[in-house]
Amino acid sequence: MENIMIGFSNVFQLSNLFICIGGLMVGVLFGALPGFSATMAVAVFVPFTYVMEPGPALLLLSALYCGGVYDEVDVVCDVFRFLGLAIVDVCAAFFEVLGQGRAVPVGAGYGKALG
Repeated sequence: MENIMIGFSNVFQLSNLFICIGGLMVGVLFGALPGFSATMAVAVFVPFTYVMEPGPALLLLSALYCGGVYDEVDVVCDVFRFLGLAIVDVCAAFFEVLGQGRAVPVGAGYGKALG
């Protein structure tokens, strides 16, 4: 029980929480960009962890991976819908094409969203 309490005290330190939240945000960004993946995000950030303590370094890498794996286009579209941006039309066009099992054309819906 003592070891569990030590683990919780380490996780809920302010610096570790910032590392976790930052890693999640960067992981979601890597997952949302075409051509990038969660594994690539971890590979890019491994050199940054060489100068960190082992606990925060592992927390950063796991947060990057979880953010990249969790992220899908619908999460980004939900954020845009929440903000009320016109890019929602792009998301709607993407899901319309995706639901039909076809490849998504480059620039699908951008004309409707921008003009």
